[in-house]
Amino acid sequence: MTEISQKISGTGHVTKINYEVWFNEEKEVLCLKQFNPLTVEDVYQVQQTVQKMVKDKTRRLVLVDLTEGPADMVGKEARRAFRETANPKDFDKIAVFGTSSATRMLAKIILAITGVSDITQFFKTEHEALAWLKEN
Repeated sequence: MTEISQKISGTGHVTKINYEVWFNEEKEVLCLKQFNPLTVEDVYQVQQTVQKMVKDKTRRLVLVDLTEGPADMVGKEARRAFRETANPKDFDKIAVFGTSSATRMLAKIILAITGVSDITQFFKTEHEALAWLKEN
């Protein structure tokens, strides 16, 4: 598991982790779990890391866990960064689970901005999300 947004200052202070991203070899999916609102820097880091992790994969499946994500998951500047860096052709399917109604509405806006709304579905549980990802 790769924790990217944990930053340690010169004084040893650790900021909150905004997300974790890793490739689950057993399930053959890229996993992203969000804990706090993403910053512009987070978006660029996520996009670069994700590109590297799925580069050589034959199926590019993404599982997004928002069970601990905040309603204000991405600010205006971070949405702009997503729009600049996202490439819908990079993924085959994206499954999102664990969202509230408010978070789901915001996520749908972000997905539309990035052009991946056609390949994305929302689910209540991780099990349902994984089952959909594994469908042919």
